[in-house]
Amino acid sequence: MKTPILLLGDFSSDAIAGQLPKERYDFGAGGDPKDALGLIVRSQKVSLSEFPRLAALARAGVGVDNIPIAEATEAGIPVFFAPSASTNGVAELVFAALGAFVRKVPRAIDLLQGARSWHQNETRHINIDQPSLDRYVEKIRKDLGGHELAGKRLGVVGLGRIGVAVANGGIARGMRVFGCEPNLTAENAHALSSAVARVSELKDLWHTEIVSVHVPLTAETRGLVGDGFLRACSRDGRVALVNFSRAGVCDEDAVRRRLDTRELGGYVTDFPQVWHLGRKDVLALPHLGASTQESQARCGEMVARALADFFERGVVQNSVNFPTVEPGVIPDFCVRIAFANRNHPGMLAKVLDAIAAHGFNVAGNVHRSNGAIGYGVIDIDKMGPVTEYDRWGDLIAEEIRKIPDVLSARRVG
Repeated sequence: MKTPILLLGDFSSDAIAGQLPKERYDFGAGGDPKDALGLIVRSQKVSLSEFPRLAALARAGVGVDNIPIAEATEAGIPVFFAPSASTNGVAELVFAALGAFVRKVPRAIDLLQGARSWHQNETRHINIDQPSLDRYVEKIRKDLGGHELAGKRLGVVGLGRIGVAVANGGIARGMRVFGCEPNLTAENAHALSSAVARVSELKDLWHTEIVSVHVPLTAETRGLVGDGFLRACSRDGRVALVNFSRAGVCDEDAVRRRLDTRELGGYVTDFPQVWHLGRKDVLALPHLGASTQESQARCGEMVARALADFFERGVVQNSVNFPTVEPGVIPDFCVRIAFANRNHPGMLAKVLDAIAAHGFNVAGNVHRSNGAIGYGVIDIDKMGPVTEYDRWGDLIAEEIRKIPDVLSARRVG
């Protein structure tokens, strides 16, 4: 029987199909939510009540604020994401948008598009000639000087993959870069340029001229960049704030107040709000960070592979709520059971005892926890006729689900 995977959003069919072979998976956008065992989403809000059989959920991107993580965890559903797929696309856009803002490119484009109206007002002629356009260009360019990024002090809030890419990009552009990340991983520390100065707290970035935010939206980071920090770093409109993280990470009311008083020089963001419209001190883009064809293909491929590994071998990797568990292939003459549990003492022993009580022999197991949730896979020696393997594998999983504090259990493969 094929595993039903439902897609919510536009995806590269080639990227998905390359990871979810049609002989093993039934995937697409038109399936019945009540049948879906796997779900791949982009930015749509997810209600788990619509997917009663769901075993795994994958967000084709980095942020997971559209997914009820706590509810999924309590239901024993791992939530996968694509942590590195959009890194290059977002980092490139940060500098494209920031460069356009400090060089007044949007204003220049608007003024240039007004050349015909200016010409008609001056000459009453509709068609503008090249000499007239040249005069108009000389007229408008006097107010479009702008600034260079080289030599500016860049503060990067959050040194995850994207933050590291932005920090390194700043170094490559001749900027002086300061990075704020209290929990820098070994992987990201290795990737971070040695020229980036580390600071421990957000307030230590008060002296920078550009602050670029790259942290996930959580209860702890909501409103992280607020009035207190903006008041400390505001210097007569010489500081620009860049937000390609999530809308809620920056306190929009505080940003607006500091712009209105000209204490903050500008706001560049990928998350447009109504108050942004028509302002010369705001450059808002329509959430383009991970919208490149390359990023979307990588996102789809990465999460589709995560679901395939999960359903075929019980692998959990790049999950926001489950520990990493990477078992090998299922041994011959074994059936594999995967289960999730609340992280209470003795849970693995209870599961193994339940298997032994039914007369089955455990060939191997791996179990990990992340502090709150435990997840493991158990390989059990097959017994009885071959035709019974799947049936009693499902029965064992059903017995394991009856153990208190077991959140989910299923036969793998």
